[in-house]
Amino acid sequence: MRSTRRGARRTAALTALAAAPLLLSACGGLEGTGDLQYVSGEGNVLEVPPSERGEPVDLSGESLQGEPLDLADSRGEVTVVNVWWSGCGPCRSEMPMLVEAAERMPGTTFVGINTRDPGLGTAQAFEREVGVTYPSLYDDTAAPLLAFPPPYTPQSMPSTVVLDEEGRVGALISGEIPSALTLEQVVESGAGDRASGSGKSTLLSCLAGTDEPDGGTVRIRDKRLSHQSESVRARMRGRNIGLLFQSSNLLAHLTVRQNVALAQRLARAAEPTPVAAVLDSLGIASRAHAYPSQLSGGELARAGLAVALANDPVVLLADEPTGELDHATESAVLNLLRVRAAAGVAVLVASHSPAVAAVADRVVRIADGRVVS
Repeated sequence: MRSTRRGARRTAALTALAAAPLLLSACGGLEGTGDLQYVSGEGNVLEVPPSERGEPVDLSGESLQGEPLDLADSRGEVTVVNVWWSGCGPCRSEMPMLVEAAERMPGTTFVGINTRDPGLGTAQAFEREVGVTYPSLYDDTAAPLLAFPPPYTPQSMPSTVVLDEEGRVGALISGEIPSALTLEQVVESGAGDRASGSGKSTLLSCLAGTDEPDGGTVRIRDKRLSHQSESVRARMRGRNIGLLFQSSNLLAHLTVRQNVALAQRLARAAEPTPVAAVLDSLGIASRAHAYPSQLSGGELARAGLAVALANDPVVLLADEPTGELDHATESAVLNLLRVRAAAGVAVLVASHSPAVAAVADRVVRIADGRVVS
């Protein structure tokens, strides 16, 4: 990896590393499904551990627009399959949220299944009304639902099934999805299972110089970082790289100001940005003398970012920086990362959060140590 600085100008971008997520999402029972085991739930998520997932779901047919639709085409991405019909109140209630989620979750495929509307015209009119942009398979026999293995066969309306990258059932919500945050958390949770062992954190360790790659080299500002002595790598890391983690990178016995000052001393920067200026740029100057235990979740995130930026790095490496944050705080942190990227810092984030992928200039997906897209 190479990052260069020429004069006062830098070319930078916010890049997200992701192991692509999972997906999922009752107005009455479904007819024509036979004597299948019923999965109860009133908006409760039923997740399937990776070791217990069966074969990929094999389902194809025609969309409401008469185009061929095959779930196999979306393998390699998490797929959200929502079962709906236009006369179902909860279906109508959750549909706008699903439409919005489809727009802001890159790398995730959304597909609908309609088995109850009496004709194509009724279903098509509802899609136009709500602004649905993703395709829905139409079959008034309910046969498509049998493609999902029991006990994960949708038997209430609405239902949402999340398929993992291999097309296997990863989760099911029987009933209306409680909230957009619930949907995101289900996707992230599924992605977390898939992300385990994907190699994202190992890659970041190699890029930061805390681990050595088996092949190739890591370069920063035209200088080789990898395959150097630990002292050389530590010096280069301190002067060029900022590190941000999911868990706080603050020392509990130091104030926010002292944490940033310590990071600057360790970096041995010739002309470090004044600590007050660093804190002010992140909107946390008023908490300079507070200890980590006295900070809110949002303040902790900002203080951690202040430490990562203390040495005015050319590269910022972040490993799951929003994994423990609520939606509002995550958005605030991502806005700060975007500001830094716009200022010339190369920001690389390892995450399975759709929100992170949505704001990135580039998304690289890896699985089992290999780039998949």
